[in-house]
Amino acid sequence: MSNPAPVAARPPAPSIPIRLALALLVGLLAGVYTDSSGRAIFDNALAALVLALPPLLAAALDPTLRTRPGALARVAVAVTLALAALLLGDLLVNALQGRPHFDDGLIVLAAILLIPVSAAFALAGRGPRFRDNAALAAGCGLAAWLGAGIHNLLIPFLLGFYSPSRNGNDFADLVFAVLLVLYIIGFALAALAGLLGAALRAWLLRSSPRFQPSGA
Repeated sequence: MSNPAPVAARPPAPSIPIRLALALLVGLLAGVYTDSSGRAIFDNALAALVLALPPLLAAALDPTLRTRPGALARVAVAVTLALAALLLGDLLVNALQGRPHFDDGLIVLAAILLIPVSAAFALAGRGPRFRDNAALAAGCGLAAWLGAGIHNLLIPFLLGFYSPSRNGNDFADLVFAVLLVLYIIGFALAALAGLLGAALRAWLLRSSPRFQPSGA
């Protein structure tokens, strides 16, 4: 009688600190990279990539999601529809105002605001149920929001982008103060956004049957 082939051991799941560090890195990547409106298309394309890549990688590489047939395709369709809805919604709003065009920084702004959802969906997957991931999801949302703040507030501030002498705006300090207050308030929303990411992940797992390999 032949011995059954050994089953390959599943690689260990990333620890919580690693997941939070990755969420911070994802947030650090979301934001503005150029200071010229003529290169806004580069920022928008990069922002779309930063927003879409974490859930796509999770659907392709996460063992829990990979066992669900069609998970990657469903995530890809959802990401594509979300980006299309942002662009079409912006065009519609501007058309109703008599100025049909796309705003330069729309996708960048969307990436900054939605990066906690994307990071939590991709990284807060310790179990199949929402309650198994809720605390980690909130933490991932906060870590991603912290990274976005470092990219878009702290680094520009240290480089003098909010200095009145640099941009010729006497109210630059006031603009930075207002943005900082909104950013601090945003931490509460980032935690909720992380929970939304975990809820979307749990819904995907519930609505997709598990793949059962056929026996020999």
